[in-house]
Amino acid sequence: MRNRILTFSAVIILLTAPCAHAQKAAIEAFYQGLKYSDQGMRDKAINQFSIAIRINPNFAEAYTNRGTLYGWEKRFEEAIADYNEAIKINAGDVDTYNNRGRAYFDLGEIDKAIKDYNTAIKLDPNFPLAYSNRGLAYKAQGLFDEAIADFTIATQIVPDYVDAFKNRADAYSFKRMYEKAVEDYGKAITLVPQYAEAYESRGYVYAKLGMYDKAIADYSVVLNSDPKNEDLFYSRAILYEKSGDIVQAVNDYNRILKLNPDYVYASQNRARLLKQIGQSASSQTDPQIGRK
Repeated sequence: MRNRILTFSAVIILLTAPCAHAQKAAIEAFYQGLKYSDQGMRDKAINQFSIAIRINPNFAEAYTNRGTLYGWEKRFEEAIADYNEAIKINAGDVDTYNNRGRAYFDLGEIDKAIKDYNTAIKLDPNFPLAYSNRGLAYKAQGLFDEAIADFTIATQIVPDYVDAFKNRADAYSFKRMYEKAVEDYGKAITLVPQYAEAYESRGYVYAKLGMYDKAIADYSVVLNSDPKNEDLFYSRAILYEKSGDIVQAVNDYNRILKLNPDYVYASQNRARLLKQIGQSASSQTDPQIGRK
């Protein structure tokens, strides 16, 4: 879940603007920025929020929203500068702390990110995004138990919080608690049936559990929508070989080499398997071979 764009309190914040005309102009620029943001026109949105700030330098929401857009554009230092200004004006806004935490996280400053998430949670103990983001920060530090606890709180607050289920599953996977990981990936997929990352991650866990057929099925779901994912074809080929289906393994290596003729491991593995079934690599002109 991305950082939130703020839409509230604009009129109240603008009461300190120097005159009614300036108030109106700043409000209009602010809401035009919201419209541009909703339309995905980020540069224009940033410009409108900048206009609002020039008219009223105490417009905290405009700083926060511009900072959020800077973050989406990966201009993290500028985002943090805007969040700092917003906090100077309104030190009690939970979204600004959460958003600044995310910018610090994206810069790799994990301790600063956690500090901001802690503040956001202190301000609003029922803010699921802050728990989820802090969970990601803990996971990045290898603190998987703490991450799981935060993702759990997020799902308790929002029972259909799909990203929290996916991220908790990842944490379980890192702890090699594979059955729990499978359960959470399943919850995420139930909520979003086309969640490719959840299918791929669950496939990895199934492979770790030796459940190759289920792993292959999950990888196949992803490959149906991403037919140029050569690395996932490679992973599926390995599983086909482990499950004894040499022909399908070779077919996947053929697909890889059609996408990328320089994929060395695919070429080597295909040659080894073709030798097992009595064919030569030179005979593999089509991306499929027949079953015997």
